[in-house]
Amino acid sequence: MKTMNKEKRLPKNFWKKKLKIEEFDLIPKLPVDNETLQQQYNHYLLNKDYFILKKRISNKFRRNEEPSKTDKDRYKKICKELKLTQSFIF
Repeated sequence: MKTMNKEKRLPKNFWKKKLKIEEFDLIPKLPVDNETLQQQYNHYLLNKDYFILKKRISNKFRRNEEPSKTDKDRYKKICKELKLTQSFIF
């Protein structure tokens, strides 16, 4: 019978889902000047939300449907926070 070490590992397919801060800390990252782990994690969450929303809105437009007001508002807010240009005109 083998004894297994309880090692902290990243979940399988970790790039497909939102990670917890403990899991995010396990990912090797480039050093970022003067940013704490919490700040990096918040930035990661904003980026993750941005790309999920962008894909959801794009899919709605592709099917000739109107995106929900909630999605539109969240997308606008994230674009403003990340200082990105909006790729959709509402």
